[in-house]
Amino acid sequence: PFPREAVTTEQLAELSLLPGERKCAELALIPKQVGQLRVTGLAFTLCCQAPLEASTYGGSGSSSSQGVRGKVPLEVTGPRLNRRREDWQSVVYAPDRRLELQVAPPMPSLQLSFIGFPAYLLAGQVRRLSMKVTNCGQVPLTGLRLASKQLANFTFGFDEFSDNLLDSAVFQECQQAGSAGVASDSI
Repeated sequence: PFPREAVTTEQLAELSLLPGERKCAELALIPKQVGQLRVTGLAFTLCCQAPLEASTYGGSGSSSSQGVRGKVPLEVTGPRLNRRREDWQSVVYAPDRRLELQVAPPMPSLQLSFIGFPAYLLAGQVRRLSMKVTNCGQVPLTGLRLASKQLANFTFGFDEFSDNLLDSAVFQECQQAGSAGVASDSI
């Protein structure tokens, strides 16, 4: 279980509702450490602003805020199990893990874009493309590899003096290793 210091919650300053009105409130939960997080409930303070009677309290017609603290436990049930006869006869639900989160450490985030990708290709046509690889994450990305079932379709580090894409030295190294791939130190 997470200690309270390991999670920051976003609090709404105020949410006013008129009689019969509905509003959606977006709540945020920001974990600060790696581990398993389970959301168990929602805490709130319900306030009602009512004008004070001048005759009752001896003051002017100002308003006062009265509040009641509350907590709603959040327990969700999974789908009802009814495949077996025993399940039909009793009310049994599958576990629901929507409010149980696995907080992972920061990771690299890879973004790929192809430059010069044509809208149409003919069958068997070979086309030279540039692939732009960007790490949008906050952690360095190492050991990047590209795998393909059709090795002959890829080449990296194009040899400028070769007329044949399959003569590339990098492609030959990858072919000997058994996969089309490129490893880089960091991106």
